[in-house]
Amino acid sequence: MARARLQRGEASGTTYRGMVDGKWTAEGKIPKGTRPSKWRATVRYQDGSSPRPKEITAEDTSKARAETRVKVRLAELKKSGRSSADANATVRQAVGRYLTELESGNLGKAPATVRTYASVIRHDVLRTGSTVADMRLADVTVADLNRELRALAGAGAWSHLRHVRAIWSHVFQEALDAELIDANPAASAKIPARRVKEERVYSNGEAHDTDRPLTPAEALELWGKVSQDDKARRLGLDDLVLLGLTQGLRIGEAVSLRWQDLDLEAEVPTLTVAGKLVRVKGQGLTWDPVTKSVLGARTIPLRTTELAMMFRRRRDERDQMDRHSDPEVQRIRDEYVFLSETGRHADQDNINKHLRELFDRAGFKWATFHTLRRTVSAELKRQGIPDSEVARFLGHSERVNRSNYADGTTVPVAVLAAPALVLTSA
Repeated sequence: MARARLQRGEASGTTYRGMVDGKWTAEGKIPKGTRPSKWRATVRYQDGSSPRPKEITAEDTSKARAETRVKVRLAELKKSGRSSADANATVRQAVGRYLTELESGNLGKAPATVRTYASVIRHDVLRTGSTVADMRLADVTVADLNRELRALAGAGAWSHLRHVRAIWSHVFQEALDAELIDANPAASAKIPARRVKEERVYSNGEAHDTDRPLTPAEALELWGKVSQDDKARRLGLDDLVLLGLTQGLRIGEAVSLRWQDLDLEAEVPTLTVAGKLVRVKGQGLTWDPVTKSVLGARTIPLRTTELAMMFRRRRDERDQMDRHSDPEVQRIRDEYVFLSETGRHADQDNINKHLRELFDRAGFKWATFHTLRRTVSAELKRQGIPDSEVARFLGHSERVNRSNYADGTTVPVAVLAAPALVLTSA
């Protein structure tokens, strides 16, 4: 029977020969009761440098020691080769190596991205019940990945599917580059079409589409209630909502805004999105000069004089605060526009909880801060602003703008011609 062809990075099982009467004899042909004076262990290994695999051998007076020595030599050969990948490596092993590289900082990913990918790997890619996690990289097909994506979607992991595919793509591309596989199956894997989101129905019988923007009337109603809410005003949430209804920032962009990012004295006051606060293990909230995407870094005009007045008021309030005895706390107060209740970094998770309570009190239980962003997008489009200008203003690609917002760059001039909703604060 012909030997099975070894793929690149693959090794055969170990075979043994014993020295009997001065000749190397295959283990199966050594006469019973005969003790070889020496043993030779052999492994065939395909490193890809030639059509035929290499033979790695090691000898010792003990069969077990010969086996140990040949395994050490095989490991050294693999390590010194062009890739540490192995044709028998499973998806789990490859993803595990990727996670180690990711968390060590060697891949240059932003801290927030590292946290997101690590969570997706642990909870989705390597989840209990995964049909592909323990398959060999060389055996995985596009159909296998598509079935796994559908299973994840069925389990409710819709928002993680693109991350899952990106992680797969990375590990399969490494295997492809090492010539262990012939194609990257993740490149052809398709995210299943998401079912139409059901409306959220409340006890009073009202139903709301949680992905839709506010109508102009709803925006005015929401602002009227928020601006009169004592707790919201005490926490500064009314100012955040005003910012969201006017500029359409993401929540992470809004709470991370620094005074140096505002030019309130310009003829047309502007706001720059240059990064955001991220939570780093052992350091807490830290400024990261990385935006959600390349297009996320942008400078945009403040669309209303009311918004500029709000920022000037907050600046005056900051200047009137007593100096804090802790230099680090004082630095935060001097640097950031929005602060926590204790005058420190505003934590996005805490802010979101307070906003959820605020919107509930206002009677908009279906709305989120991102609803304000969709509202600005819809408002600009109603006023005839081109999709390309709306996309630049909101900081995402025109494709995303068209697909997800249907209703860093220079200032989009066209946006200036579009009047914002008139929001009269108390």
